[in-house]
Amino acid sequence: MRDAICPVMVWGQTRGGGQRGAQRMDELLSRFVADVASMLETASEVLAKAKRTDDLSGWIDQRDERNTLGRNRLCAAARRRIDEAKPGEDPGARKIGRRYLLSPEALREESMRHLTERPGPVKARAKVDEGQAAFERVMARVRAAKRGT
Repeated sequence: MRDAICPVMVWGQTRGGGQRGAQRMDELLSRFVADVASMLETASEVLAKAKRTDDLSGWIDQRDERNTLGRNRLCAAARRRIDEAKPGEDPGARKIGRRYLLSPEALREESMRHLTERPGPVKARAKVDEGQAAFERVMARVRAAKRGT
């Protein structure tokens, strides 16, 4: 394949050669076609091997209806898993183009992780209390400003 010849590149060499030039052009054209066929065969073998080794049919991407995390959480989980994976270790996540995918096992793990990280009623109540306190401080300033005018 290294010595593949394109007939267009050697057109000037065959011009004016008569019968011999036409035969040479036919030889070059058939060689070119054989080289292209060989490259296509090699490419199809590589694609077939890639499909066999990395079958992603069961994987879940951010737009899949089986996604229980939501788009942003799935993408964040996949990015985190890819970043934290050790060399040679399967992170259970892939990035293909702009798509992020998780294996079904990884999705289950991430769903459980997400459920355990959610703030419980105590943390949620503390946030409400902080917000209420801030609101009360603002309202006290507004009332003081009204009284002053």
